[in-house]
Amino acid sequence: MRTLAVVLTTMAIEGALIIIILERYFVILLKKPAQKELLWRD
Repeated sequence: MRTLAVVLTTMAIEGALIIIILERYFVILLKKPAQKELLWRD
């Protein structure tokens, strides 16, 4: 049971980090419309 709790906690932390990284990534895209257009072309 303890192992399962550790795995779930680790997944929750990783999920939170991914969300934070994605939010920063989208903020950068919104601040730089030129790069956003290039990404959409790809």
